[in-house]
Amino acid sequence: MFSSAKRSSSYATVGLESRVLGASPVGLVVMLYDGAIEAIDRAVALDEAGDQVQRGRLVGRACAIITEGLRVSLNKQAGGAIAENLDQLYDYMTRTLLTASSRRDMDAIRSVRALLQELRDTWNSIEAPTAGARPGATTGRPGGAHAAGAFAAAQPTAPRRVLTA
Repeated sequence: MFSSAKRSSSYATVGLESRVLGASPVGLVVMLYDGAIEAIDRAVALDEAGDQVQRGRLVGRACAIITEGLRVSLNKQAGGAIAENLDQLYDYMTRTLLTASSRRDMDAIRSVRALLQELRDTWNSIEAPTAGARPGATTGRPGGAHAAGAFAAAQPTAPRRVLTA
């Protein structure tokens, strides 16, 4: 029979796949940010516990989410300068995480986490504030036009694979 841990893992995988299939394009972007943030949080906790091997593995997972999820999904034709800026920011984050992990610079890792959190919160605020509203339309929030460009910049394509823990 299946162990309790294996059943739990199977249910978690099914739950994640269901959320991915039911998510809007912006929701998918938010989920990617959540995954990268969670990986970094776990990496920091493992570093504090003295497990540098697992810390490195989780920093690698965060880099993969940024590179293979967020960066690859950028639509540079539709997104223009915003997509280019996000591309450069994702490159900076990945390089910083890799360098910081090898040097065990947890402050630099936390600074990338803070950037991811800020971007995540911004994307989350784009998610249709009112039923039927165009994402990023002027909603009384600052940056409505910026949000519209950012939305176009990162229209994700169909997920090729799901990055799991």
